[in-house]
Amino acid sequence: PKQSFCNKSQKACLNRWGKIIQIMKILIIAITKSLAIPRLAHFVLDGCKQAGETAQILPIKAQSSLKGYFGLHEKKSGVIEDLASFDLIFLGFEIPSFLENPQLLKIIQSNNFEGSKLALFGSYSKKSNYLEKIEKSLREKGASVLGTIGLKRIGLASIVGKGSHSETDHARVQAFTERTINNLLGRHISKDSEKSQIRNYRK
Repeated sequence: PKQSFCNKSQKACLNRWGKIIQIMKILIIAITKSLAIPRLAHFVLDGCKQAGETAQILPIKAQSSLKGYFGLHEKKSGVIEDLASFDLIFLGFEIPSFLENPQLLKIIQSNNFEGSKLALFGSYSKKSNYLEKIEKSLREKGASVLGTIGLKRIGLASIVGKGSHSETDHARVQAFTERTINNLLGRHISKDSEKSQIRNYRK
């Protein structure tokens, strides 16, 4: 059998059958002050793997100093270096029940999203139009928002930004990620996913 040949600088490779496979550079930004978004970010990462891609996670703690991971660094101004080099950015954040999410707004205001392709995933305890509001802000900055998904936290502490998400929501955000990547690359996946067998599952 033929061996795969990849050239990441050209963002493409040949698999064993000689078919060209595109290699994407994907960033997952997780803005949070609890464990809800970081946990969801890892299911986003799983969705990338299901689509045959890899990604880097950049966790940002709200109301704390900004730190860089995986060779990515934020300046004190909130600017994320090399943001324009990514083919796709998944932006995850907590949707506030009453007030704004200041760290999220700082990231949006401090970075140039012109021409960037984004997908948004949010965690909420009370449904609102905040996700649509952030999508509009990013579009006004020249970004293409390929899709959004909101996931409701469960548990008594969900109202204060804590709580967790169900297995169904984990499957939903993973499928959302996989679908977003496949749609962006023009792939048509006809096979049934194991995630669809989960009770009450919906994309």
